[in-house]
Amino acid sequence: MAGDSSARKVSVADRPDPESFLDHEAAAEYIGRKSKTLYGYCSEGRIPRVRDGRRSLYRVSDLDALAASLRQDIPASVVTKT
Repeated sequence: MAGDSSARKVSVADRPDPESFLDHEAAAEYIGRKSKTLYGYCSEGRIPRVRDGRRSLYRVSDLDALAASLRQDIPASVVTKT
């Protein structure tokens, strides 16, 4: 459909508890990155994960901190002023 966006806006009421965990796919969607990119952040030590058997779980508060650091990593030359 025209106008559809793959990014989903999350309202405050929809936000998960900061101490809850998301699985890998949900965590990647939550921070707006691809699954492979999230694996890279984990390998670099930028975000901790908990293993549950074969599943990787990420604490929401850690994802929030990672997302904030990613916003700060954007070079000023990329940000457009309005």
